[in-house]
Amino acid sequence: MKNIRELIIYLIVFIAIIVLAVAGYNYLVSKSSITPDSESLQQNTEKPAPDFTVTDKDGNKVSLSDFGGKPVVINFWATWCGPCRSEMPAFEELYAKYGDEVSFVMINVDGTGTQMSDIAPFLQDSGYTFPVYIDSDFSASRSYNAHSIPLSVFVDKNGNITATHVGAMSKETIENYIQSAMKE
Repeated sequence: MKNIRELIIYLIVFIAIIVLAVAGYNYLVSKSSITPDSESLQQNTEKPAPDFTVTDKDGNKVSLSDFGGKPVVINFWATWCGPCRSEMPAFEELYAKYGDEVSFVMINVDGTGTQMSDIAPFLQDSGYTFPVYIDSDFSASRSYNAHSIPLSVFVDKNGNITATHVGAMSKETIENYIQSAMKE
C-alpha cells in the first residue's frame, strides 16, 4: 500500500514538472515573437544578403541570386526542431498569401547528407506546399551564421537584408517582416 502511494506521488510530481516545463517553454516562445519595429529594421537595411547554393526538390542547385528582383524570406529549419515546427503553419499561410510577390526559401538543415526523400514524408503529412531546399553540407547555414534555429532572414528586392530573427515567430510577426521587406 505504501509503495502504491509513493508511486502515485512520484507520478503526480513528474506530471507537474512536465506541465511546468511546457508552460515555461510556451511562455519563452511567446516572448521571442516580438513585432519588428522600424529602428531594428533600419539597422539591417542595406546589408547585402550573402549568396549561397542549396538543392531543390528535384536535386538541382539553386542560389539566392536566382531569386533576384523579388523580396525573399529565408528560413533555416529542421524536422526535429520543435520551435521550427511550431511556426511552419504560419509560413504556409503566408506563402499562400504572398507566394506570387515574395520568394520563400525554406532551407532544411536536418543533417549532413540529408536528401529530399528524407523529409518528404514530413512535408506531405503536414500539407506544406512552400518550396523547400536542402543544405546538406551546411554552406548556406554558415553564410548566415545559423547556429540556432529557426532562423529567418528577410531580404528586399535589391538583395539587402531588412531583418533577421532567431526563434519561432507568430504569423503576425512574420507578416510584419515580409511587409517591411516588400516596402524596400
